[in-house]
Amino acid sequence: MYRKAPWLLLLVFSLQSPSGNLSFGCQGSASQDLDFVSLPDHVAYEFYFLRVAFFYAKASARGQEDKTGEGFRSIITAPAALDDSQGRAVHEIAVTCLAQARELDLKARAIIREVRSRYHEGKLGVGQAPPELPPELATLQAQRNSIFLRGRDSLQKQLGDQKFAEFDRFVRSTIGQEQ
Repeated sequence: MYRKAPWLLLLVFSLQSPSGNLSFGCQGSASQDLDFVSLPDHVAYEFYFLRVAFFYAKASARGQEDKTGEGFRSIITAPAALDDSQGRAVHEIAVTCLAQARELDLKARAIIREVRSRYHEGKLGVGQAPPELPPELATLQAQRNSIFLRGRDSLQKQLGDQKFAEFDRFVRSTIGQEQ
């Protein structure tokens, strides 16, 4: 329901050369463990909001089947030590942020489509350098990042400083871990 591909990676991968060899200048091996605690706030909260939206949608679907969706909601509220009203607030903020991000994603998709249209079948030729990224994408990405930061800030206002500090630690400790 809320599937997205990062814009910049989408553009690079969609224009990759037929050889398939791409170097992103990353140092270290892909097998190195990522430090999820050091994720930027906008990334951590986007992933958390996606999780919230997913489980609340499952809960809603269960409710429509005349079954309780409480089990799905509790996947979000119980581990984060949220009560029902706090869980609803997190859900409302999550859905709002994701909807706003979706609007920007659609704008970015149109820009990417236009860039790809300049190339045969949307792919770079052998030895052809990727185009410069349109500055509009950087602007949209900054706007998109700020959506999730505003969502984080709204949560802090809703939960209060002390509860939010606990909640923020919870979010950072769970993002990227299987449960």
